[in-house]
Amino acid sequence: MTYEEFEQAALENIRKYLPEEYTPAKVAIIPQMKLGKTYRAVSVIPDREGLSGISVSLGDLYERYQMYGDLETVFSGVFTDLFEHGTREIQPFLSSYENICDRLFIRLSNEKRNRELLKEIPYTMFRDLAVTYHILLNMDDAGMSSVMITNRLMEQYGVTKKQLHEDALRSSVILFPAVFENSAEFMEMHVQGRVLPKEDRDISGEEMKVLTNEPGVNGAAVIVYPGMMEQIADQLDSSYCIIPSSIHELYITTLLSFENLYEMQQIVRHVNGHYVKEEEYLSDKLYVYHRESGKLFAVGFDDREDCIVCSR
Repeated sequence: MTYEEFEQAALENIRKYLPEEYTPAKVAIIPQMKLGKTYRAVSVIPDREGLSGISVSLGDLYERYQMYGDLETVFSGVFTDLFEHGTREIQPFLSSYENICDRLFIRLSNEKRNRELLKEIPYTMFRDLAVTYHILLNMDDAGMSSVMITNRLMEQYGVTKKQLHEDALRSSVILFPAVFENSAEFMEMHVQGRVLPKEDRDISGEEMKVLTNEPGVNGAAVIVYPGMMEQIADQLDSSYCIIPSSIHELYITTLLSFENLYEMQQIVRHVNGHYVKEEEYLSDKLYVYHRESGKLFAVGFDDREDCIVCSR
């Protein structure tokens, strides 16, 4: 069965696996956006309050179909799990800001690549990157599930973006503690094929350090934690360069000469183009934290003039 045939089969068969109260619900295939990625999803839209909407990636469902070769197995497994393990409880839980404020966390993503999605969600700029807000639903060995805060949800909660930002920073530090260590030690714990190749993690004989969080997921956002940039500078006793590996981790080095910065930026461009998944891309730029002034600069290069271009 081709993907197009599978998509039609999903649309025609999904109602068989829904509870009775969802019988009048609208079923449609709707393009969805998440940070770094657009995808098609089969969506169930209830016709009354009190029922949770459902949206499942068709790409994920098709992968399961290719694995099992049976529609019944795929649809029954996915939708039975959804309804038996919490879908009906999610909506009441999300309805109160008091319920979710201690489960808020931040993510860092590329603003330019997510502009369409950012029109629908609250965000705060961090240089040329966007800080977005999410609710942690569950985290275990199988992975993490979360809900993105939209403009509509923020209005429903009756909170300002400033309060949302402050609360998300506070709870992120607790939910996802920062990790700052040598890159070799990081590789031993997090071998997931998304970090800089080993040969590029040792420039001029100095091993880089890695900044992430304990799970190693969405760890680049740690740089936004209150006081984090200052703490790193104090630990290194130096100004430093921040190298975006992906949305999951950053590399830190004190090598700040023009030659080193230029070489590192070429490496970042190469790695982003060949190794980093589209949805995990963060930036081609480097960032330099100047210890004496306490300022962070985005660093680019003018290839025509062969010079460094810094911006705040």
